[in-house]
Amino acid sequence: MSFKPLALISALLLAGCNDDLMTLRFEDSAGSSGTGLDARKQQMIDEALVQRQIDPKSLRWRVDLEDQHLVYVRELQPLGEAQRKALREPFDEILQVRAANTLQIELTLDITPEQRQALSAAERQRIDALPQPLLIPLELSPTVLTMALMPRDDDNVPRDVTERINSKVTCQLQALPVKPLPEGITGLWQMTLDTANQVSVELGEAHYPAHYRLTDAGLQGRIDKGELWLVEPNYLSVDPLVVMLGFSDLGQQRLYRSFPLQPNASQLIHSCESAANHLPRPLSFRVGDGLDRLESVTYKEETQ
Repeated sequence: MSFKPLALISALLLAGCNDDLMTLRFEDSAGSSGTGLDARKQQMIDEALVQRQIDPKSLRWRVDLEDQHLVYVRELQPLGEAQRKALREPFDEILQVRAANTLQIELTLDITPEQRQALSAAERQRIDALPQPLLIPLELSPTVLTMALMPRDDDNVPRDVTERINSKVTCQLQALPVKPLPEGITGLWQMTLDTANQVSVELGEAHYPAHYRLTDAGLQGRIDKGELWLVEPNYLSVDPLVVMLGFSDLGQQRLYRSFPLQPNASQLIHSCESAANHLPRPLSFRVGDGLDRLESVTYKEETQ
């Protein structure tokens, strides 16, 4: 007897899924089934609906109980055919622009004509065989980094780890070259004395200096203006290329010299995460909690 109500409830839930207009999948968490859609996403959706003469209250946005990346959209008030078409527009636009944008850098070898002339025929041949333009796709990590620049201590001098010092704190993102690298390139290296956009290109046993720029004109323009910046390596080593992009300067902060737990760490981390929500495309496709984190949309007619 007790199984029948449970079966009936399950049937109703399954039937309700067929009433969903569309299903959204986000790269990040979209909220929870208990608290609903993430406040920032909900606000951005409501603004997009109002711009298209759709009452936000006419739709219900429900986060999946088990998968917080899934959001189901259902009509609370019937929409006209034109409104249903308009409802798709902001989500389709995001997916189209997302698919057309790739975060990448373009490498340029810094070899003068005189230096090239001094190379062997085999070395010149390897260089000439490189694809042009020499593009390196980057994989941007969604993790927002809150970085404190601490003075390097002398290991032989004892320090009080709870001593407070002034430390510059910045918000950064990290991107790695996507492998495999273009044919002919066996490695990309960055050294301590390099400026932020310098890199050593490894072609077999030979290494050649190079510099890079982001191919996205908008992002590179922001770097040129100082609104974003490439972070120079500050460690004494030679390591594989990691593109570190700074986007917010939190200024000088009083931090413990070495103690891992900082009293204002959560506040600084929150400041960086909040600043990340205002990053431009294509960064916003991988970072922050806005609508650009949308990965896919499935419409009702596509599931029937």
